[in-house]
Amino acid sequence: MRKTTVGSVLLASLAALLALAGNAAARGGMPEPETGRGQIIESIYYQIYVAGVIAFLLVMALLLWVIFRYRASSGVGRATFEKERENLKLEMTWIVIPLGVVLWVGGISYSGLVDLDEGVAVEDAFTEIRIVGSQWNWEADYGQGVSVFADPAPGTGEVADGNVFLVPANVPVLFNVTAIDVIHSFAIQEVDEETGRLGAQIGMVDANPTGPHKYNHMVVTFETGEYYVQCKEMCFNPGHAYMRARIVAVPVGEYDDWLEQKQLEAGADLVERLGLEIGDGTLTTEREDIAVANGARLIVQVLNGGSGASTVSVSGTDATVTVDPGAMGTLVYDTTEAGTFSFEASTGGSVPFEVIDATPVSFDLGDFFFDPEELSLEGGQTYLFQVRNVGETIHNMFIGDFESASEQEVFWNSITIGPGNTASFIVTPESGVSFDTWCNVPGHYELGMFGVLNVT
Repeated sequence: MRKTTVGSVLLASLAALLALAGNAAARGGMPEPETGRGQIIESIYYQIYVAGVIAFLLVMALLLWVIFRYRASSGVGRATFEKERENLKLEMTWIVIPLGVVLWVGGISYSGLVDLDEGVAVEDAFTEIRIVGSQWNWEADYGQGVSVFADPAPGTGEVADGNVFLVPANVPVLFNVTAIDVIHSFAIQEVDEETGRLGAQIGMVDANPTGPHKYNHMVVTFETGEYYVQCKEMCFNPGHAYMRARIVAVPVGEYDDWLEQKQLEAGADLVERLGLEIGDGTLTTEREDIAVANGARLIVQVLNGGSGASTVSVSGTDATVTVDPGAMGTLVYDTTEAGTFSFEASTGGSVPFEVIDATPVSFDLGDFFFDPEELSLEGGQTYLFQVRNVGETIHNMFIGDFESASEQEVFWNSITIGPGNTASFIVTPESGVSFDTWCNVPGHYELGMFGVLNVT
């Protein structure tokens, strides 16, 4: 009766553990691998897992048999112990078998490490995105001058909607990961759409600044949705904890349209975006008194809501786009002179806009300084700030009132730019005001990247 009770308790306990484990138990505790690297790691895990289960069962069976066979009441326990006290064969057995297990584990682990170092086949990848880690940010370089910085808010790691990394869904995406300063770790996790909580990690690879593995590959096929990137480098510097990014996977067609727009933006330092809508005999926009700086690139999204095809052009230029009814087209115009111009539709209607000359102001961002540290401008004038990154890591320029990292009032700012690149933005200040200038990349203000802008 006692044996039956003990057996029932053991079986019930095992059933409860399996129920609590859920889906994880079905895969031995491992999530479904999403990458080639994950499949290699899973293979190693399962080999060790199966060997461990077999070893556990054998050891437990032997232990239970010894407990029963050589229990105190059996009359043979102590005599057997004394007999086998110096049995060299037994001692060598329990030395050689564990040693063999350790060597086997080391062998399959080393073999897997070699496979990971050689990289996973990437011939079938739909697109390649170069990921660059730096203190303390991620950059996604799509090629042809298109790059996006995660640019998380200082001290929070929150990433704005405009700084997400877009990827095509349901096709293999190759991430080519590297770094420019110290070692980082590029890890991607799922996000639960209902709760917003982080789910399984679907891929992780080191971002190395130098050495034979300066570029590490990872291929991921994303389902449509949002994903979370976190640097998981173990380091005393807390900056790694705020190296975050968001990845949004969208249908291939939507991704192609987005990339085309980004490529258009990449051809100019200063970009102005505008929307126009064609009607039957009309051309309208939501913006009033459109004014742009001379030298800017105008990227105009034209929606044809009329009943026939229409061509929109810029007066006095050869910039045109023809849009079918119900479709959308893109008109690109690089401004080269000041004056008054207009968008004109062949089916009727026009929208005027002004191109104004702005006084250029050159500004250099270095590691870690502003040049010049102090600027003096005239109130009421329009200035075109041309900000150049002469350093070896990412920087940006913010103008406003800097009281603390958590209490900022920003009036103008550049985008975050990589080494060797330039960005521009328009500033029209009022007289008699002084502003703070600073780099808003986390940690750069504390390293000396700040200055003063005085307006007379």
